[in-house]
Amino acid sequence: MVEKLSVQFINLKYMSRIGKKVIQIPNGVVISQEDDYVLVKGPKGELTRKVNRLVTIIIENGEVRVDVVNKEDKKERALWGTFGAHIRNMIIGVTEGYKKQLEINGVGYRVAMQGTDLKLEVGFSHSVFLKFRRK
Repeated sequence: MVEKLSVQFINLKYMSRIGKKVIQIPNGVVISQEDDYVLVKGPKGELTRKVNRLVTIIIENGEVRVDVVNKEDKKERALWGTFGAHIRNMIIGVTEGYKKQLEINGVGYRVAMQGTDLKLEVGFSHSVFLKFRRK
């Protein structure tokens, strides 16, 4: 005899956990909103991002909050968390900066800097050169 299993899900009505988080503005970082853009300035530079018209950004008392009007709309909830994550990443970018790290595993693979180019020997009959800029 086969029994039916029933699964009940919790109410997923307002589940943007990332969007609900308040973003603390660290010392040395200035966040402002001009027209449809958010500007984040810090010791390592300045970043701007166009904000979707469905998203509201509130900057006050050293905090940033992201909100949407209709929390029941799936698209708006997705934007809610997305723009919260974008602002967090922008703050990290102007304070700590970003770095890309390349890891190559395998027998016979070699990588070397040749001037400003990255020379890759990764199994092709020829070397592959990638333009690489350092700031």
